[in-house]
Amino acid sequence: MATLPQQANVREQGWELYVPFSYGLALWDRLFEAGAIPVGQSPLLDPESGKVPVDELGRRSYTTSIAYGPSLGRNIALDYLPADYAEEGRQLLMEYFGEHYPMRVAAVGYRAPYDPENHRPRS
Repeated sequence: MATLPQQANVREQGWELYVPFSYGLALWDRLFEAGAIPVGQSPLLDPESGKVPVDELGRRSYTTSIAYGPSLGRNIALDYLPADYAEEGRQLLMEYFGEHYPMRVAAVGYRAPYDPENHRPRS
């Protein structure tokens, strides 16, 4: 049993899927194999090979969210990367609706891209 409400609040034709938790992985795999790209989860690509990095458990790299960081003066993306790709300075491409955008790994783990040494005064 799945509930499929159509989303009108994002100004795009889209759907949210509500299914039992146990259906999640199988449904995700079937949708991905059929070519569906969930909004908010854009794949990351290795710029040399053009392939999506995959970890030893078969999990693909992807971007979960992006927002403008006014303190940094640029966009910030939150991504999942396999451990061997998670190194500061690494260049990647984000695929978004067929377009490719260059990205650079600015921080790994809990290291913050803004004031990484924690020198700024706090209020």
